[in-house]
Amino acid sequence: MNMYTYTQARKKLADLLDEAKERGKVLIRRRDGSTFALSAEKNDGSPLNVEGVDTDISREDIVPATFYVYSLMKVSGLTGMNSRRYLLLVRIEIHKFIGII
Repeated sequence: MNMYTYTQARKKLADLLDEAKERGKVLIRRRDGSTFALSAEKNDGSPLNVEGVDTDISREDIVPATFYVYSLMKVSGLTGMNSRRYLLLVRIEIHKFIGII
């Protein structure tokens, strides 16, 4: 296990994170002599593996709403915009279309 000074750790933090992930732990020592351990947390799978949300929206509601919203966006020239903003607008329009908002 390697030990680094605070200054060294600050300069190459990304490398220390990689080392902690590979070896399990990295030690960092301050000027006052106190020592800290840097270690990676265990990852229990994909961050995309999330539980679904139960809604009353059916496929029959979503598909026409999606086509409707896409046609609105295409006509107004919004299809090339930032994807986050575009998705937010799509969600809002779908909710309006099926009567949630």
